Amino acid sequence: MATHVPDLAAYEQVLLDEILALGPVRDVRSTFAIRTVLSRGPLPVDHRRLGG
Repeated sequence: MATHVPDLAAYEQVLLDEILALGPVRDVRSTFAIRTVLSRGPLPVDHRRLGG
């Protein structure tokens, strides 16, 4: 599940009110990208090797 929020305050609300409110959820880890260091576009994927 991917959720997009406009800022950290909105993220905190989603985290506290929706994710951590789920009974089985006991721990959450988040990783944030501060900026893009290098962007070369999408990586080429050989669909034949993946069985697709």
